[in-house]
Amino acid sequence: MSWKSNFIQFSMIRTEATNDFLISRRTIIQSINNKWHNIKGSLNEFFANRTSFSTSLFSIGAEQRKNLFFQKQLLDMSCQWKNKIISSAFLSIY
Repeated sequence: MSWKSNFIQFSMIRTEATNDFLISRRTIIQSINNKWHNIKGSLNEFFANRTSFSTSLFSIGAEQRKNLFFQKQLLDMSCQWKNKIISSAFLSIY
């Protein structure tokens, strides 16, 4: 083989490797970009829901607001009570 054919063969291999690298790099960048758009959309949706929830709380009356939070407080208390019962049952077993 002459040096010219070796050089051509080497340059073809190098070009293929470079193209593969660029393709994989481009794929990685596109993947990151797509994930960022998904995260950004989720954050926007979260804050939109949060804003609508807070504005709806101020638009309802004080009595309705009290009932909403009282129900949540009862739910929290019942969960705490269940957790206490479960933890005391585990302690009595061991």
